[in-house]
Parts: sequence; C-alpha cells; structure tokens
Amino acid sequence: MLVVGPMRVDQGADNVERAEVVGSGRSNTETPSGRAQLAGRRPMLSIVTVVLNDASGLEATLRNIALQDFSDFEHIVIDGGSTDETLRVIRACSRIDHWSSGPDDGIYDAMNKGLRAASGRWINFLNAGDSYLSTSALRDLHLETRDTDAIACPTLWKYVNGDEILVGVDERWRDKLAMPTTHQSILYRTD
Repeated sequence: MLVVGPMRVDQGADNVERAEVVGSGRSNTETPSGRAQLAGRRPMLSIVTVVLNDASGLEATLRNIALQDFSDFEHIVIDGGSTDETLRVIRACSRIDHWSSGPDDGIYDAMNKGLRAASGRWINFLNAGDSYLSTSALRDLHLETRDTDAIACPTLWKYVNGDEILVGVDERWRDKLAMPTTHQSILYRTD
C-alpha cells in the first residue's frame, strides 16, 4: 500500500507494488449524479482510481476517500473488466461520480481513460488499495492557492511484513526506482 504525502501504497510479499492493476473500458459505463455535477461547476480535484479484480483494495480506497474532510472533488473509477466482486463494490458506492468497466490495454491505458473523463482543475491517480495518510490530506494541500503545475508529496510505503518507509521526493528515491516519485504521490494541474 502506498500512502502519499499524504498517501499510502501497499507492497506485496515480493516487495512489488501491490496495486499492479489495469482498468477502464468500452462497456458498462455509468455516471451517477455526483457532487461536482450537482453543483454545476468544475471540481477542484479529480481522483482517478484504476482497478482489476481487487474488490477489497477498492473498498479500502473508497472508505479512505469518503473520510476526507475536503469535498471539492470528483471520483472516477476505471475497472479493467473485473471478474471478482469489484463491480458490486463500484455499484454500491454513491460517492463515485463516474465509472467504466471493460477490457483495456494496461494500466496506462486505464489511467488515460480516467484522465479523459476527469473535469477537475487538478488530478490525482490513486489506485485501488492506496489511500491518503490523513483525513485532512487533500485540504492540507491548499490546491486553490498553488501557483505550480504539479505537487509531489512524500510517500509512505507499507510492506506486507509490516515494515514502513517514508520516502520524500529526493535522490534516494530517484536512485532506487529511476524516477523522483510515484504517480500516486503527484497531483497535476489540468488547466
């Protein structure tokens, strides 16, 4: 599980990121009347969650998002055509503003489908099984006052064996993974 700066990412027993998921599709698309749509305005943030056969991870992510004390966001879930209970979880959650389910060409195809569905001024990709570190994580970012194109947050990696490591945006992280941080820990401006 990854917790990015205010979020979290789980790691599997082989220390590979647990949230190795794909999503989105050409079928079964539904868009309930969400908070952002009811307000008739563009939300501050779009949260895109991609998932494939991870109903329990998606439930945990949905619970975490529901606890946020920041509400100016839309939540988009892109499912890669799950055959487990993922669709039941999606359909039962009234806080999902848009979702789709069907085959795709991998995780980045799913993320791009979520990006195309997003209408927020900022976007964050929070995979199934990942979570924000605190209930005030999104509010604490003060998105509306940021004069930047992207915000990179520290990330808390939690391993199956219980080990945790807090990784900032620095050279140690870049040397380990050949990138400055994970997509879960970055918020991008869309306008």
